[in-house]
Amino acid sequence: MTAPSFRHSTTFSLKDRDLLLLPWLDKKTPCFNCQRLETYNNFTTAPDEEGGSLTLFAGAIDGKRIMARAVRLDDSTVGSKECLKKAVAEAVSLCDREQLKRVQVIVDDSHLEMVRAAHEGAVLGGYRFDRYLSRKKPLPQVVAVTQKGLRGIRKQIEADAVLFESCNFARDILNEPPNRINPVSLARLCETRFRDTPVKLSVWDEKRLKKEKCGGILAVGQGAESKPRLLVGEYRPE
Repeated sequence: MTAPSFRHSTTFSLKDRDLLLLPWLDKKTPCFNCQRLETYNNFTTAPDEEGGSLTLFAGAIDGKRIMARAVRLDDSTVGSKECLKKAVAEAVSLCDREQLKRVQVIVDDSHLEMVRAAHEGAVLGGYRFDRYLSRKKPLPQVVAVTQKGLRGIRKQIEADAVLFESCNFARDILNEPPNRINPVSLARLCETRFRDTPVKLSVWDEKRLKKEKCGGILAVGQGAESKPRLLVGEYRPE
């Protein structure tokens, strides 16, 4: 799978080919500390439209190529977190078109829930299936910048990372051609995937399927080059 890397930082500094993403709850309420951008006056302007976005700057600062965009999260049809997920995913695509290397999402400590939304927008919204491309385009890094630490959401961020990686693993399977993913190869892939995890995986081959009277699966797989398999995963948490 290919997806942007995501990390958290408490240090804000502009680097060459950065895209700065500045979220606003509405026209008057920024989700970031404006004092951090006090040397960039035009970086603290909100879009006029609800749920809208605005390019504040695109050019050079101290010899560094920079783009800054503001986005409003008050689209009432989807909610603020969904707005930010979409904005981050769009920022990743914009980096591809503009040949930028990094997205910095600036978030105030009073809006830490937006860090999780930015994480999801980056890893799920920026996913690509490019395994068979001879020329792979590099993906930008996405950094959520806060003033202090992540306080009570660090464990949630870690759990989210596992969930998002698993979602993209499933996407890879769906995107693979049938000569690479078939019942037998899928079973082997899952056996490797769940090895040394709390998930107990059982693979039923043709003999077990016949014993369990799974006639439908056997009938469908009868004319296939790859023989049918049934995977049973059991997870029993404490």
